[in-house]
Amino acid sequence: MRMERFLAKQVQQSLEIPLYWRVPRVEARNFIDLYEMDPTRNPTLLKLAKLDYNLVQSVYQQELKKLARWWRDLGFKENLVFARDRLMENFLWAMGIVDEPHLSKCRVGLTKFVCILTAIDDIYDVYGSLSELECFTNAVKRWDIEAIKDLPLYMKVCYLAMLNFGNDLIYDVLKTHGLDVSPFIKKEWIYTNCGGILGKCMHFSWWSCRNCPRLHLRPRSLHNEKLPSMMSLKLMAWMFPPSLRKSGYTPTVEEYLENACISVGGHAGIVHACILGLDHSITKSSLDCFNHGAKLIHWSSLVTRLSDDFGTSKDESKRGDVAKAVQCYMVEKGISEEEAINHTKELISQSWKMMNKEIFSKNNSLPNSLVRMCVNMARTAQCIFQHGDGIGTSIGVTRDRLASLIVEPVPIKG
Repeated sequence: MRMERFLAKQVQQSLEIPLYWRVPRVEARNFIDLYEMDPTRNPTLLKLAKLDYNLVQSVYQQELKKLARWWRDLGFKENLVFARDRLMENFLWAMGIVDEPHLSKCRVGLTKFVCILTAIDDIYDVYGSLSELECFTNAVKRWDIEAIKDLPLYMKVCYLAMLNFGNDLIYDVLKTHGLDVSPFIKKEWIYTNCGGILGKCMHFSWWSCRNCPRLHLRPRSLHNEKLPSMMSLKLMAWMFPPSLRKSGYTPTVEEYLENACISVGGHAGIVHACILGLDHSITKSSLDCFNHGAKLIHWSSLVTRLSDDFGTSKDESKRGDVAKAVQCYMVEKGISEEEAINHTKELISQSWKMMNKEIFSKNNSLPNSLVRMCVNMARTAQCIFQHGDGIGTSIGVTRDRLASLIVEPVPIKG
């Protein structure tokens, strides 16, 4: 009977999500519980697995103590009260992408990156007026402390946090390796967060105007209105008249996906993770991997974006957010929601196949660390959003996973 229960649990997990798509640390914890039910288990091996898991967990706990002090001193809670306070969940992103205990510096740095990126995303999503966002965009493009004079207080705090984090990383690599990574760091912050938001918005608006004569840009007199934006698509949506937003112009799937991989911040995350993770072996030639691995990063980012959509689309659509992949499929193809969901799931599956194609290509010369990070980013996204919005609401499965991964050690008997 115990054997049947052991096998049934494995089958259930396999049917939910393939083994290759699972986050290694989550799977390690699950398998310890499963293996303990196996009547043929090796007690010594099981005890070693538990000790290893608890030791690595203690490393994560020490990292979180440092991050908690940094987060408190950052001042976001007081000055960006609208922004999500999700240090633990952001650490989960970093831990999922880079789980090796010896890469502590990379994990801490990546968590800081995600925290600042999340705050900037919330500025564009729920708080900033268009005129303020234009000023913030220009400030990031300048990458200069003098640019803060044109920003409101809450943006100054966020801008300086971003600038200090980026410059500290640039200085650290320059001091240790004699390499200037400033072009890579600046490019990712500019392009992912701000640079190209207005540009892509205007391009998208022009395309829409050309194809739909009813569309026209909002007059500048209305630019002081608050806007929720999901990077370029949301900003574009709020530049159109309210009547049009209510009528709901929905982009095609191709248009949506073109923006999706950028707005999710996957490329920026991988670049920062690699620079932080290659701390002891970073060279000028190793930085070329960001160009050679562009396709791999793209497919990983697409899995991340679509997984995010599955977890957040229902709540965001209720508050009038722009259409996500499922809604775009429904409108463009004239199909039901169930059919659109199946299409999107198939797209995720296809993206995984394209990732594997890049990884196992004969011409692949990418560093193993880059490959692991790309695969793990896609895995982490599916883990976080598998049962809903694992970032916006830390309840249910997300809360339990955070507890088992970071807070609660595995009990060891004897």
